[in-house]
Amino acid sequence: MTKRTLTTLHPLPKAVDFFMISGFSTRSNLAFSFTPFLLNFQQWLINRNVGIHVVGGFVRDLYLGRCPKDLDLLVDGDVEDLGHDIARTFGGVFIKPGDRHSIVKVVFERHGLFLDLTPLKTTLQENLRARDFTIDALALPIQDLTRADWKSFVIDFTGGVEDLARKLIKITGASVIESDPLRMLRAVRLAKELDFTLETTTESYIKKHSSCIDLVATERIRDEFLAILSLNHSKDSLSKLDDLGLLCRIIPELHFAKEVDQPREHYWDVFNHTIESVGEVELITDRDETKQSMCDIYWDDRIEEYFRRPLTLGYDRRTFVKLGALFHDIGKPHTKTNDEFGRTRFLGHDKRGAAIAGRRMKLLRFSSKAIKFVELMVGHHLRPFQLTNSPNLPTKKAVYRLYRDLGIEATGILFLGLADYRAARGPLMDIEDWEHKVEIVNHALVTYKEWNKKTKEARLLTGHDLINIFRIEPGPQFGPLLDGVEEAWLSGAIRTRIDAIGWMRGRLNIK
Repeated sequence: MTKRTLTTLHPLPKAVDFFMISGFSTRSNLAFSFTPFLLNFQQWLINRNVGIHVVGGFVRDLYLGRCPKDLDLLVDGDVEDLGHDIARTFGGVFIKPGDRHSIVKVVFERHGLFLDLTPLKTTLQENLRARDFTIDALALPIQDLTRADWKSFVIDFTGGVEDLARKLIKITGASVIESDPLRMLRAVRLAKELDFTLETTTESYIKKHSSCIDLVATERIRDEFLAILSLNHSKDSLSKLDDLGLLCRIIPELHFAKEVDQPREHYWDVFNHTIESVGEVELITDRDETKQSMCDIYWDDRIEEYFRRPLTLGYDRRTFVKLGALFHDIGKPHTKTNDEFGRTRFLGHDKRGAAIAGRRMKLLRFSSKAIKFVELMVGHHLRPFQLTNSPNLPTKKAVYRLYRDLGIEATGILFLGLADYRAARGPLMDIEDWEHKVEIVNHALVTYKEWNKKTKEARLLTGHDLINIFRIEPGPQFGPLLDGVEEAWLSGAIRTRIDAIGWMRGRLNIK
């Protein structure tokens, strides 16, 4: 089996090359070396004789030694004219979103620079105090950005620098939540992204006003929720959202999963099992082998590419497999029964859950591609360990049918199956049973890899052969017939073209 490396599964965010951190032994002693592009850009802005401040996340990230993704400028002047001039002078692309905030954007793809220009409509102090969190309510005059002692020139009206040191997410005032309740979700995301903690008063305020999230446009909730789910340790974020009263407002169906008991094979109730499953997806798709304490799950570049490949909305398949984990047992509360022996059953919960997940995702304005993906994950999450009913490994035919039915997404479902098992057993997990589950999944993954090599070769029989040799008229029967040949070939039942012709004669009852 391929050993996992110590690199992370996800690529780091696209690094901006308009500055380089030349050294950071501690977060309080950073030395920044700016590229000639940014130095020229800064001087050009200074020469405009317009009041310009670097604000928000850029200043925060400088303090934390993180690589900023965007440069946010607060401009005491006409941002549209300035934006056009910047784009023309430096070869950027001018974008005017057209929303009510009057923000314009300039993108420099070659330099990795994403520039936001916001007009200063009030005083600087009023603008900063109206921002969401104290750590983002910081400003730095453009002329002081590249100074060695830049921290001495940071403008801070809300105690943001102190909150950075204390690692706290704190709202600048109650009105910021009232003006945009989405900031409640952003607080949770930012806390996890920065490894910060919600300040006590802020947390209490969010709990008190959690119902206000219903006032936010569905698409904005969806995007922020996906951003939370895309981060590592999102299980903790989901638990925090639940503690704050937000999770079940976003996905109300999860409320019915609370305190729904399961058979003794499960350590948690349905709701907590669901949350744990999301964490287990992260664990088993993390390439840091130090986290694989019990058994090595097969991994190669093809599997890494599968999870890293974007699905939709700019998020990778790993994020959507986690979303599938969150939905995978959502049908259980609606299918729970007890048989004559008192055993709890959830017959059909997979298909019922897929329908529930699809409806909720449609209401959250997910794309049809995302909905179909999650419906597939939920509707087939039981299949990995239905491949075999014996201690033996699945037959090649069983694995073939799994991938035939589900395509490449069978890979995600195999990993979801492992996550589901781990989250079911929890601390009661039997190591030998876990290792057998891993063997089943590894066998399926390796078998599929071998088939990929084989199927690069020409098919033993084609549609033309069905017409010319067997005199079959083209029609819907071609697909199943050719699939049958391929299944027999991949399972080893036939090996040559002569074998394939004989197999087809038998299938068609031709002597």
